[in-house]
Amino acid sequence: MFFELNFYSPVWAARVRYEEQAKDYPILPTCVDPSYRGECHVNHLRKMQSSFAWDWGPAFPSVGLWKSVEIIAYDVAYLRDVVLTYNSDQELLHWDTLLETGSTAVGTVEGVLTVAFGFNTTRTVSTTYNNHPRPVGGPNVSLKIGGDIEWWFPNGLGNQKLYNLSVVFTGAGRERNEITFFYGFHNHEVVEDPVDPDNPSLGRTFYIRTNGLDFFQKGANWIPSHILPERASNATTVRRLLEAARDANMNILRVWGGGLYESEDFYEIADQLGILIWQDLMFACSMYPSDEHFLSSVNTEVEQQVRRLQRHPSVAIWAGNNENEAALSQNWYGTSDRLQTYQRDYLSLYVDTLWPAVRATDPTRTYIFSSPSNGVLETISEGYISGNTGNVLYGDVHYYNYDIDGWDSNQYLTVRYSSEYGIQSFPSMLSLEEVSESSDWSLGSNFSVHRQHHPLGNEQILQQIQRNIPFTLDSSSRDNFETFIFLSQINQAMSIKTESEHYRRGRGVLTSDGQGRTMGAMYWQLNDVWQAPSWASIEFDGRWKMLHYYAKNFFAPFLISPYISPDGNLE
Repeated sequence: MFFELNFYSPVWAARVRYEEQAKDYPILPTCVDPSYRGECHVNHLRKMQSSFAWDWGPAFPSVGLWKSVEIIAYDVAYLRDVVLTYNSDQELLHWDTLLETGSTAVGTVEGVLTVAFGFNTTRTVSTTYNNHPRPVGGPNVSLKIGGDIEWWFPNGLGNQKLYNLSVVFTGAGRERNEITFFYGFHNHEVVEDPVDPDNPSLGRTFYIRTNGLDFFQKGANWIPSHILPERASNATTVRRLLEAARDANMNILRVWGGGLYESEDFYEIADQLGILIWQDLMFACSMYPSDEHFLSSVNTEVEQQVRRLQRHPSVAIWAGNNENEAALSQNWYGTSDRLQTYQRDYLSLYVDTLWPAVRATDPTRTYIFSSPSNGVLETISEGYISGNTGNVLYGDVHYYNYDIDGWDSNQYLTVRYSSEYGIQSFPSMLSLEEVSESSDWSLGSNFSVHRQHHPLGNEQILQQIQRNIPFTLDSSSRDNFETFIFLSQINQAMSIKTESEHYRRGRGVLTSDGQGRTMGAMYWQLNDVWQAPSWASIEFDGRWKMLHYYAKNFFAPFLISPYISPDGNLE
């Protein structure tokens, strides 16, 4: 048996696909912002979108196989996967198995499927089946569990009870293969109730309810832990970062859509620590093709990933993309010239293809079409593309404003759910010294300019510091540069503390025009991929920035939060 794999430059492959597509019309944007110092046309490839550069990281378009490869041989059938759902009303745990057979025709497949659930004493049920065609199919098994189970809860709200489950297929020829995993009983739903049933114009709530419990979601956005995907799954690094999130009293992380579907270790550790996962599908800040080949490819991608991840109790919600609805409706990339064409592509991908793919495998969780969005119900009523994805009365909001005083809580919006917000700072001098020389240690050096990928980012950091802290920049002094770094972290910590506490206080607020009932705050971003200025609260080597220490306090279960009201009173 012989296999041959050919590898091509992803930069070249992206350009070739773009040029072919552009004969009809271009898929926008054609390149990342020049300040990213990146590559072009990544939206034509199913690779980590940020590997062609982002405003927080470098361009390292990797090549090759970055996960393990195996050849599986079998005589009768192979147990490929299991989809697990729990019906709490009937107290039934239900297995849908994916069994792959060796024949392309319908034939007899004989064997025994055994499911075992470790609860008090192990319970086992067996079934024999036949006449299943390839490549999909397999018996479905339900098991009566009873009502005395212990539920899985997010961090700070209860225990993270996990039960051992196994599924074993034994073929007629006595071949045997098994899938084992841990499962936590859970029920996640997105709540979109009218804020005032008598006044629908005041909008709807938006938050995740777990096991019937309403709670404020506190967390951050997760980017890949390394710019090279094969190193992003390092279990030691992943555990260190997720434990840091737990230690800062977070109960949710958003796996951002420009990165990766993370490793099994990531989701298993999140299960153990009680960290809910808001799971974006991997589409971000771009338009995408809608040709038959692309749609077929991403349909398979999403079916496989949802099937892999749905049994994890930590996974709470699916989101179709990051900011693509906003980009389209607000003309970020010049789509207005062919608006109907790009709208058609958008609907074909996120509504007609990915939504059914998610629902077919996981009907138990909510799929929102984009983030930010006006939630599910309002987005559907608006035809799936809203003219105002920043509507504070619906869904989730991404809010960035670098021109305000970040220490003044009256400058912030009162929203239903803030799923992105952030302020940059520099990493510590200890981190910078690992990758720089003494001649680099000034804000105007080539090094400092090159590592800053956010347009006008260094200038904005300096201006934000000077709004609240007396400081004069001296580019000739290392001590001055170190002071600048320290003050940038103070400014970041204070700004995110102010905004986060504003959102937490917003849970108990409902203004006459419907603002308030805030139920979530996830700042941008938890982690870093290199030593550079960014929005992260944890540096690349795992060192906590000042922000992360602050987060431990402003996300504390019990919080006293003083602030100055708009009329000048201390509240």
